[in-house]
Amino acid sequence: MSSLGLRVGRLALPRMGARVSRTAGKGQLVIPAHLIRMVNVQQQQQARSFVLCSSRCAQAQVQQAYESNSSGVEGNAAINSTDAQLDKNLYKMDMELRKFGRIRINELDEAIQFIRRRGVCSSTQALLLLRFCGNACTDDSKQDRRKRVEELISTLYSITKLDVSHFNAILKLHMDNGEKVEVSKFLTDMEGAGCLPNRVTYNYLIGLYCMEGNITGATTVLEQMKEEGMAINESVFHSLLYGHVYNKDKESTNETLDIMANSNLLPGAETYTWMLQAAAKVQDWDRVEELLQEAVEKEIRLDAGDHFKLLVSLCESGMGAKAETLTEKIPRQMGYFQEMRNSLPAIIFAGNAEMAFQLYEDFANSVGANGNKSAEQKRTDGIFFTNILVKSNVEPEKAAEMVMKLYDNGQTQQLKSFVMRSIESDRRDYIQALHNEMSKRPEENKVQLGDMTNFVILQGFKSLSECAMAMKDVQSVGCFVQIPKVARAMINHNYDSNTMTPGALFNYVASELKDISFATINNQLILHLLSRNTPQANQELNGFLLNTPARFNATIVKHSLVTNAHVVKSTDVIINILFKLKLNNSEDSTQKNEEVYRDIFMALTEEKVLINVMKEVLKDLNNYKIGVPRAVADQLTEKLEDSEIKDLFAQAVKDYEDDSIWTTESIQQFLELRKQNHKEENKRLGLQAPVPESRRYQGNNFPMPEDLNGMFAIKKIIAKRGDTNLKLENNIIKGLAAADKPGEAVLEMEEVMEKVPSFGINPTRLDDVVNSFNRLNKPEEAWEFFNKYGNEHFHNTIINICASFAKKGNHDKVLEILRSFPMEGKKTINLDFRRSVDILKVYANAGDVDKVEETFQVLEEKITNKGLMKSLLPPLIEVHLNRDDMNGALAAFEKYARKYRFCPARDALMTRLVQEENVDDLQKCIDLSISVAGEELTLYSLTYIFLLQERRSQAKKMLETPGLMYNLKEFNRMMQLFVKQGRLDCLEDLVVMSKNVFGCDRDHLFYYWVKAEANNIDKIEEIWMQIQDEGHAPSVDLKTEVARAFTKAGKQVPFDTTDLVLAVAQPVKVQEVAMETPKKTTKKIKEKKRVSNTEKVATATMTDEESDKLVQSLKSETLTDKERHAGVDELIKAGRLEQAGQVLADNDYRLKIAVRNLITRLSKTNQREVLEKFIESMPQKHRNYFKPYEYLNPFHPSKIVEKVRAASEDNLVLMDSNIVEVNKAVKEDPSIKKDLESLASSGHLPAVIMLGKLAALETDAEALVRYWNMDTREEKKGYCLNMKNFDQLRFLCDTLNNDAGIVNAATKVSLLIHPEKTREILEFSLQRGLDLSTVLTSALKKALALDDFPHKDEIESILKQREEKKEKQES
Repeated sequence: MSSLGLRVGRLALPRMGARVSRTAGKGQLVIPAHLIRMVNVQQQQQARSFVLCSSRCAQAQVQQAYESNSSGVEGNAAINSTDAQLDKNLYKMDMELRKFGRIRINELDEAIQFIRRRGVCSSTQALLLLRFCGNACTDDSKQDRRKRVEELISTLYSITKLDVSHFNAILKLHMDNGEKVEVSKFLTDMEGAGCLPNRVTYNYLIGLYCMEGNITGATTVLEQMKEEGMAINESVFHSLLYGHVYNKDKESTNETLDIMANSNLLPGAETYTWMLQAAAKVQDWDRVEELLQEAVEKEIRLDAGDHFKLLVSLCESGMGAKAETLTEKIPRQMGYFQEMRNSLPAIIFAGNAEMAFQLYEDFANSVGANGNKSAEQKRTDGIFFTNILVKSNVEPEKAAEMVMKLYDNGQTQQLKSFVMRSIESDRRDYIQALHNEMSKRPEENKVQLGDMTNFVILQGFKSLSECAMAMKDVQSVGCFVQIPKVARAMINHNYDSNTMTPGALFNYVASELKDISFATINNQLILHLLSRNTPQANQELNGFLLNTPARFNATIVKHSLVTNAHVVKSTDVIINILFKLKLNNSEDSTQKNEEVYRDIFMALTEEKVLINVMKEVLKDLNNYKIGVPRAVADQLTEKLEDSEIKDLFAQAVKDYEDDSIWTTESIQQFLELRKQNHKEENKRLGLQAPVPESRRYQGNNFPMPEDLNGMFAIKKIIAKRGDTNLKLENNIIKGLAAADKPGEAVLEMEEVMEKVPSFGINPTRLDDVVNSFNRLNKPEEAWEFFNKYGNEHFHNTIINICASFAKKGNHDKVLEILRSFPMEGKKTINLDFRRSVDILKVYANAGDVDKVEETFQVLEEKITNKGLMKSLLPPLIEVHLNRDDMNGALAAFEKYARKYRFCPARDALMTRLVQEENVDDLQKCIDLSISVAGEELTLYSLTYIFLLQERRSQAKKMLETPGLMYNLKEFNRMMQLFVKQGRLDCLEDLVVMSKNVFGCDRDHLFYYWVKAEANNIDKIEEIWMQIQDEGHAPSVDLKTEVARAFTKAGKQVPFDTTDLVLAVAQPVKVQEVAMETPKKTTKKIKEKKRVSNTEKVATATMTDEESDKLVQSLKSETLTDKERHAGVDELIKAGRLEQAGQVLADNDYRLKIAVRNLITRLSKTNQREVLEKFIESMPQKHRNYFKPYEYLNPFHPSKIVEKVRAASEDNLVLMDSNIVEVNKAVKEDPSIKKDLESLASSGHLPAVIMLGKLAALETDAEALVRYWNMDTREEKKGYCLNMKNFDQLRFLCDTLNNDAGIVNAATKVSLLIHPEKTREILEFSLQRGLDLSTVLTSALKKALALDDFPHKDEIESILKQREEKKEKQES
């Protein structure tokens, strides 16, 4: 962004009386002939600044929640699950379009195929699909885009009722894709669909005519608009300017620019971009240079997006050489990469791949792109580039050469991507070119592509033949493919037990994948069936084994085999496998058969629980006279001491060695015996009898009524049996306080205390009662109640009492209470002095400077973290403004801004300066604000002020500042203030003027505007036109609000509403006396597939003497950690686990990988006692790091509540489960959450923490605040979850009122995850009270390296202190 200080210095701040009206007056305009007849219409209707959608409306930081209409309302079609899935996919694409300015082509094609298969597409879905087929398809050529549009329109005609918004979207598509339109036919099609053209239709038709320089056709449309009383807007002017430049008519161009200026439509960057594109299209290079110079002279700054649009137009017109001369002029500001990324494909498609490559390579090698990137991060950069190369007609040799250059530059994933896209596009010539290029490299610089198994599998999902070809292609360029994994995936994907047998599947896979051996396919097919662990799957496998010559490797399948027998409680599969060996029992196969027996039976000895399975197998073998080889039996009887097993083996050996048992007849009988059918029993549901009154309302899980009458009725029922329900009483106290009956609430509380002496009022209820007294202006009674019962209280409770005393004029009491911190014998929760601003505001509103400053000084002495002082500063300036003391306000602003690096009351102060037209002092405030808060926030502050003071031109200049990013929080702040102040005209201006702000979320702004104007149907109609005019595809939520406004006004909705839910569901009233509901039925959670503990662990033989020598040698101080690590690994492999544990303990558990290996080994081999002993010897800090309890108590949904209940305030380790898994389980079984809520309501801290974590993970603001306030820990940890993007940091800070602890912790996590956003994160958090001393050293060093970062002095001081402390510790 350019210097705001310089820009504001040049702003003319006109006198209020000299403002130019937005509506042009009669006789004021000098216009070309074809516009004269439009003037009268324009004089009657304001010309708002509407434009077509720009690619700068990308990268939106979307935070609005998306709610799909999953349930119908009477009179509206119900949306089924498939609709919901399509809506979800379309929403995802919409979010990506807003964020990046593009969509993924494959997702769009899948969505189009989806609606074709179903034959149904709602109005909203159709509008979104049409929107996605234009400039959003950056990675497609215009030819491909036009073809897709043609097919989509044909589909929509047959399955969707199209309205005028759809036809307008189609026109916009044709403009984007350069498609010529036969206007008469198009209008005929509209008429046939029952649609009449509106203003937006005419605007687009004018644009289409002007794209070809057809001013006559555009004039005809303008005449029609006049006849229908329609006003023209900025988009029409842009189209006309395009047409005039296209025709090289400079005179008409200048006249049109004059009209715009006289109509208060200021020509800006977008205006000149349109003209530049037109000059480029007609190859008028002199005009291009002239327009560029003119823009510079008028101080119109073209951003990166504008420059790239010009570059694309030049390349598409065959002027690539001229375009290259402009590449150095492109400003490298915020958003440069996305604009470049979205434009390079068009440049490549236009035949300028070398220029595109140079642009990308320059950016990739720049300091800004790679300054914070590791080699691992860099390797995945720019994959899009190779994808476009494959789609274009670039010569294979050139494409391969470019890809290899990127590979040598560290972007190694480019190579894999190139191979994958070439295979998917059936471009074997590219594969061959790459192979040739790679072969030129010397052996020492050989390319390593790595594993591409997953890609081969994905191709196999299309067809097995695709899989076979892909496997050959990737192997030809040196890629590795895991053959067994591919075979297993193809079996999983193609097997359908309802349509084929395992034998048929085997033949199908083997015939297509000829490079995979029969044995591999056999093994993977058996593993697939075994892994399902169901009687049905076992029956299918038995048929396969008994009816085909199946070959298998016992070493591969043995663990799955024994696990299956244990889980399914059946030995059938093992018996059939061993029976097949018996049938093939020849002299050549004897040794192999013995190996199979040995593998299976040895696997049955690896776990104690499998010994019983072994017994069952032996009993069945003896029953069927199959037997066991003597060598195997002898080996096992030596190992096992169970007498029953020895007897069973003895009989099995006799049977195995008796050749007379099996004859042709006996074989047939056995085969018949093995054919069994498995049936599952049906489960029945039972009805529960009504619960009698004497048994109602037991525990805490009954529904709680919201009204006091209902709660007292339940209390009466409970009291009849002599009980007291503390949860109910807590809610009664809460209800009385909310009803401003604090005296009754106190009596109720004291009554409960008499019955249950252990009952104590929690901090939340204390706060409720105190606030109730305060609302009644009774701070004395509130203070008395607090002193009596506030042993544990929120800090806010005291602040509210002080504010109440301040309002009543008792200043001495306020100071007395504040100075008493910390209060002896009382525990303060959520100690946060920032809420003390409420006290200061009382005095500021009264204009009492002395009391404000005296109170502030007391607070300043109490607050050690100076970062928290920022929120207390605004009243120190506002108190002067309320006294009309501008000099005092300016002095205070400068003093505290410099002292605390914060701009208190900036909006209020600058508003007064603008009103008084005090330009010099305003410039001082702006300069100070930029140095402290940064340029972006200063720009938004000025925008708000200028709009509020009706200075639209200045506000527009602020929003057109190059590089300005969309800031959702700032927009929401401004819009909320405008609505609150009743300035809907300012809200309208903000929405209209912000269309080109980088990343602007247009849907969110339109939605807010519609909600604000819901009762003004004329304005709603104008907004709906504006939405279409911009080419924006409205979301379901936005369309719903527009439709509701039309319906409420009794007007016909101008679009199809079959996919909308227009009725608002009425809330169900809670009965006065809550009736008991049937007991909840706990939803059974499907258990995860059992993980076998019998996984074979390779062991090495080691004698006692050898192990003792090894342990002794590991005590040597000369060993490196690497050598010590290798020694511990040898002990673990040899099964000397206790000795390994002792070595790790002696080394203070610093050999972290070895510690995890030992814990894992002890867990897998079921050596629980040794594991418990090892954990007990481990200090708590190491337990927290390694979390060994997860191995003792593996996660299972049924254990969540048990784990939380077992945890305590002093030991929270038991609840350190995977929070994502917990969240998933809670969604599947709501009863888990109810049980946790029950625990939390009883004051169980671990339950409160767990629910708070879940709320943070789900971004549930209301729940997070509730449980955060219930968390009584002095240092609240564990809430910084799901920190995948910047939005989560905003959510946590805003939701938790910028709590110092959460700001510091969330910032630390965000900086670790997103080091590339160090500036943005720190600037955001510093405004919310971040203490820089809590930031990690690595992040501070990155901040120190940033240009113009305003806190470098403080950072240098912190780093110096840390370095001195480190040196002191080392010495």
